[in-house]
Amino acid sequence: MTAAAVLTTGLLAGSGSLNAGAGTIPAETTVSGTTVEAQTAGEDAGTEGEKAADGESTDGRCEGAGLPGLGITLDAFPSAVVVFSVNTGAYASETIRAAIEAVPAGQLEAGYCVGLSYTQTMMRIILPQALRIAFPPLSNSLIGLVKDTSLAANITVMEMFMSAQRIAARTYEPFALYREVGIIYLIFCTALTRLQSVWEQKLRLE
Repeated sequence: MTAAAVLTTGLLAGSGSLNAGAGTIPAETTVSGTTVEAQTAGEDAGTEGEKAADGESTDGRCEGAGLPGLGITLDAFPSAVVVFSVNTGAYASETIRAAIEAVPAGQLEAGYCVGLSYTQTMMRIILPQALRIAFPPLSNSLIGLVKDTSLAANITVMEMFMSAQRIAARTYEPFALYREVGIIYLIFCTALTRLQSVWEQKLRLE
């Protein structure tokens, strides 16, 4: 008996039938003396139960991790603001710390000698000198932040780069759109660089 005949006999014989809508075989089907065990709906339910016990939902998302597990949910835009603020603030605080340490220690001692308190010495003597040192790297961090805003598209924030991606998906002209976005970023960064140069000159004169 050929394989086609065996398959035809197996489909016609036996009381089991394929259930196309449910995707399961409700009964046993005998094909050429071989019994095929049916996949029941209970097995699928057991698999979903194991995923739920492991903290993974059936739609592929992982529940119980991070802030959503604590009941805290944020929209995409506030999340981007918080992330950029924390990241830039960390670099800025380190820049200011280094600038304050770059001021000679004798400046603090001189403030004490003329009767100034620690706060007065910092506000009137140390910080004005540290500002001149910290201004260039802080300005560079600002320019870098302008360029890094394009990363917000990864968490579905509708910014300029993501808008260009969506338009490119409709028009099939990615080169022209991305070139325009690059020119806009260049204009912003050039303007900030010029302002940085002007303010640095003023700080040097003072």
